[in-house]
Amino acid sequence: MAFSSRVGYRFMPTHQQVIILYLQAKAIGLIVPSNAIIDKYVYGKNGTHWFVFSENDPWEVVGECQVSSSKKEIFVFTKLTKLGKRNIERTAGCRTWGGKSKPEYIKNCNGEVIGIKKSFTFKVNGDLKPEEMNMVHMENGHWIMHEYTLARISLEGVKNRDYVVCRIMWDFPKCLREDESSNVVESGFGTVEKIDESRKRKFEFEYPNENRVCIEKISDD
Repeated sequence: MAFSSRVGYRFMPTHQQVIILYLQAKAIGLIVPSNAIIDKYVYGKNGTHWFVFSENDPWEVVGECQVSSSKKEIFVFTKLTKLGKRNIERTAGCRTWGGKSKPEYIKNCNGEVIGIKKSFTFKVNGDLKPEEMNMVHMENGHWIMHEYTLARISLEGVKNRDYVVCRIMWDFPKCLREDESSNVVESGFGTVEKIDESRKRKFEFEYPNENRVCIEKISDD
């Protein structure tokens, strides 16, 4: 998969902005401030993310240097599916978003809890040998997800309570990054990457010339 990124713009919402400006507005049925958060189905039998996402989705480069950074992230709206009264569908294709990290409570300026953030990592279902697990990470990279949900105080007037915002982060393995860096040479115009056609695969990047407006940032409590 080739990931696209945007030059001159970085979508960096605070936790409060994700909850109030985007998730709550989406769940109520209002227009959200920008198209920086897209709709995707990240759970269920068709939720394997390297099939769900495409190179045209608004991936953001994480790091000071867009060319050298291997880390990417994207924000999406998705809907949760309940399994019984308490459980939530966390499978995505043949794998699962798992993790038992402590929830982070997001508060407004009055100290009221308006949302909850949970963290997950993408895990292979079933038992795999260490070498098989390494191959999975080599082929598909390492994936982490932060899931934002509305707290009770934010559900007033909400039509679609199953909506959540997911911030999905991707990084390909260190050994591949080092291999890629060995193909970068210096020239009079800066760094130039020597591209081997047989090794392009999903690690080539494009930078379309598109300007987007960043919303005003508010401070975290």
